[in-house]
Amino acid sequence: MLLCAGVLSGCRSWGDYKRVLRHSGRAVADFVLLDGPGLALVNMALTGAIGFGYLLAKGVQEAVAEKGLLGALTGGAASAAGGITAAIFLGVVVALIFKPKPKG
Repeated sequence: MLLCAGVLSGCRSWGDYKRVLRHSGRAVADFVLLDGPGLALVNMALTGAIGFGYLLAKGVQEAVAEKGLLGALTGGAASAAGGITAAIFLGVVVALIFKPKPKG
């Protein structure tokens, strides 16, 4: 979703994204002010995807070491279950607090 929003907000190519990679990444580097909201959204999407992929791969690696081939099927889900559960729970809490209404 962040990736789609970033592309729609102006980050049209990987050449555009390379501008973000030139910055140091320190707290003083505000990507929204320096490069615009589209590049910042794409950066958040890609960083999250890389982190989630690493979490899945590390979970599979540890589960295979413990359980053998069965761990290849269950390790990723087991390692990511806490984060997925937290995201669903917080989504429900926010929906209850703000009471979404249909548009129109």
